[in-house]
Amino acid sequence: MKIRGHHLLCLLHFEGKGYSRDFIENMYKIKEALEKGKVFFVLNSCNDICRKCPYMEGGLMWRLFLVLYM
Repeated sequence: MKIRGHHLLCLLHFEGKGYSRDFIENMYKIKEALEKGKVFFVLNSCNDICRKCPYMEGGLMWRLFLVLYM
């Protein structure tokens, strides 16, 4: 499993609100796997959580891109 460092903090406070159904289901699966001791790697790029994010497009977080570059 591959996770960005900040997602570890997100998982601590995740309540299943504010995202798409696919993202929420994926986040719960990942959270459960980590709680059971699944091995994971910390990355600084797109990962297993990002792949279901409704803001991902073409490997980029377009919402973040708009904030940083517009």
